[in-house]
Amino acid sequence: MPEQPDKNAIEVRGVRKVFGSGENQVAALDTVSVSIRENEFFTL
Repeated sequence: MPEQPDKNAIEVRGVRKVFGSGENQVAALDTVSVSIRENEFFTL
């Protein structure tokens, strides 16, 4: 029986998180993309 390819359990694209506003803005995440497969461990 052929193996099935790993499936993505979680997939996100183009995530952006900004704190503050105006001149005080800080981009914690800027256009982050990630794919996490089944049985993988991930931390951010």
